[in-house]
Amino acid sequence: MPFAPIWRRLIAFLIDCILLGLLLMVIGLAFTDWLAVIGNWGRLITLSSALVYFGVLDSSDGGGQTFGKKFLKIEVRATDCSLPSLRIGMIRSLPIAVMISANGMVTNIVWIDLIFSFAWSSFALLLLYMTIFYRKQGRLPQDLLAGTVVVMDTVRYFDVVESKRWLNIGIIACVLIALVVGIYQVRDYVSESARNSRVAWGGMQEKLDLNGAILNIQKVTINNQSHFAVNVVVNNKKFLSEVMAARVVNAIFWEGFSGIPADEKLTVNLGYGFNLGLVQSVSWTSFQHTQAEWAALVD
Repeated sequence: MPFAPIWRRLIAFLIDCILLGLLLMVIGLAFTDWLAVIGNWGRLITLSSALVYFGVLDSSDGGGQTFGKKFLKIEVRATDCSLPSLRIGMIRSLPIAVMISANGMVTNIVWIDLIFSFAWSSFALLLLYMTIFYRKQGRLPQDLLAGTVVVMDTVRYFDVVESKRWLNIGIIACVLIALVVGIYQVRDYVSESARNSRVAWGGMQEKLDLNGAILNIQKVTINNQSHFAVNVVVNNKKFLSEVMAARVVNAIFWEGFSGIPADEKLTVNLGYGFNLGLVQSVSWTSFQHTQAEWAALVD
């Protein structure tokens, strides 16, 4: 069979991610303070790096092979057996670059977070679907988008099998499943408590001098008891203090969040560092107090 087995493609992709991750980690460690200030905008570095790496090397300019593909002896070809152009290489790399750069991203803007969650779910389901049912065609979603296939590097001529008529139905089904899952998640994501806390957070960021800081609220169950934790990635080391944690708690929760018993402890985790999607380095400082104890810290 001329088409590259899925296991070769997977290992090649992991090698490429490791190489790309090493470069991004060097950048992140060298410019941590700057990346902490710009927050999610730093992910554009990952996006552009992934686009150039995969887009150029998987095209005719790079011989149709990234370093990982070269090691696994596979390469990208157009359906007419030629090496894809640079434009096709960029189109093919776009969904992968977006998924890598947006990995784990939280924006504090509900609709953007929901869109990325839906995109992630859809792409993951499509990858799984294509891997299971269309692996013998050497095509995954990004290949369908760009009109490419992945073959063994010794192959020069091949025939692309016509896609089965169930392909479009399967793609639509994957998208619909992701949409249903997304709608189910929305019930908790935009609950009254979460919505109130985000409104309060948006109104208090400027007052607290925390513009650009990322807020994430977690609800976990420990010993059959619900427990709330607030995670805030700040953009300045001076904010890594218990007083700042208390200000965040009182500003957000006691002004816009309810339902926490007075004797229940609330954890606040203040983080500082960078998250570029593919790599991250965030150090956390944790504080835990009851509502009364948090209030006393800012009196």
